[in-house]
Amino acid sequence: SIFLRSLKDLGVLNVYSGKDEFDVSNLLLKNNSRLFSNNDLYFARNNFISAIKNWDVFNDNLQYRDNINYLFTILKNFNVDELIKNANYFNKVNNLSKQSNHFFNNNRVSISQFESFYKCPYMHFCTYGLKLKESKVELDNRIYGNLIHEFLKFVVPKLVACLKNKSEFKLDEVCESVFKKILSQKQFVNIVQNPLNEINIKALKEECVRIVKSFIYQFENSRFLPIDNGYELSFDNIGSSVEFKVGDKVIKLKGIIDRVDKCENSFRVIDYKTGSDKFNDYTELYAGKKIQLIVYMDIFAKSNKALKPVGAFYLPIKNTFSLGKESELYMLNGIIENSIENILNMDFNLENSGYASKIIDIKTKNDGAFASNNTYNNMCISEEQICVLRNFVNELMKSAVEKIKNGEIDVYPLEINNNKTCEYCKFRGICCFDISFNNRTRKVEKVSTVDELKNKFYGEKKTWNENI
Repeated sequence: SIFLRSLKDLGVLNVYSGKDEFDVSNLLLKNNSRLFSNNDLYFARNNFISAIKNWDVFNDNLQYRDNINYLFTILKNFNVDELIKNANYFNKVNNLSKQSNHFFNNNRVSISQFESFYKCPYMHFCTYGLKLKESKVELDNRIYGNLIHEFLKFVVPKLVACLKNKSEFKLDEVCESVFKKILSQKQFVNIVQNPLNEINIKALKEECVRIVKSFIYQFENSRFLPIDNGYELSFDNIGSSVEFKVGDKVIKLKGIIDRVDKCENSFRVIDYKTGSDKFNDYTELYAGKKIQLIVYMDIFAKSNKALKPVGAFYLPIKNTFSLGKESELYMLNGIIENSIENILNMDFNLENSGYASKIIDIKTKNDGAFASNNTYNNMCISEEQICVLRNFVNELMKSAVEKIKNGEIDVYPLEINNNKTCEYCKFRGICCFDISFNNRTRKVEKVSTVDELKNKFYGEKKTWNENI
């Protein structure tokens, strides 16, 4: 036909040593996928042209002729160049001009804000720039966490006072009284009034009792106890502050440490977690997603130089039932200064052979030596390595302030172990993240040890010998 002859003139013919029965489908279709998806359109057009150029070789192959006709019938109905242009669309958000005032309310910045920025700059923009929020009347994880934090703020001091005075702690009576007091607070009125929350509130009361029981076990089997007034410690009241220069303003870091425990001249920081957060390697710390514990440790250490930082832990307080193993549900998870004395102070039962601690994930073998596992091998670290981590989080915060100050709001979510921040992000409908539109993730590979983190961030030649 005139049409085919004209297409044949599109280019120089290639010569193939093919046979009539040669399967040419792979010349036209890519992995049997949809012909006109964004990813395959360019491929289809180019191979259509390439196939036409070889008409003289395969013209007697019926499959070849059918594919040519099919391709032409479809392609003639599209403005292919326009479609390919759209297929190459890049979903890019332009950075703001320097708009630091939009992000640092009252000249303050929080650790959660830094972590949000490192999860995804655009998520940070929606939360702290646009200040988008969801209205809640149901008992979700955030409100659940707030309730338990309030409960522990009142109960734990009463418990510790009884332990120090060796007086009776009336568990059920104290818990019921404190819980009733908390639910009367204004911030929880809508939750209590919603009848759908009745069962959840009852379960939450039971969970609070289990948590306190686990705390009793930990305090009775450890040499660490909360310091006086060591609950809900605001950075403003600690006596040490972190400040950042933004233009002509000074931005102060704000935050609250859930608990600080002490043993002689050592201290550890505790952060209550209602979610599934784990601190069993350094990947999320390196990525900037989880810097909270180390910042807490650093802030308190700077204002209490007579005390040595020897631990930073998440303490899970989620509603999970495990028959006969309640104390193990609330095992401390984080970094431990690796001296034998400090490990034994965390749980003095580790002085016994063949013992598995219910407070920290460390065991002893039958000969009394500590057994090898991830916690002992990688999360028990030296004083110098603790120093490395403290310096690292300060560098990370300074870098975040500069990027926020410069208006960075890229759609660039963090990805760790194939898990993307945007998979659970409530702002995904706004940013429209899509790899088909050339969006990319910030992939971070696993970081198992402090030395790996140090080498990745500072380079192998960097050393830390200075005292903070």
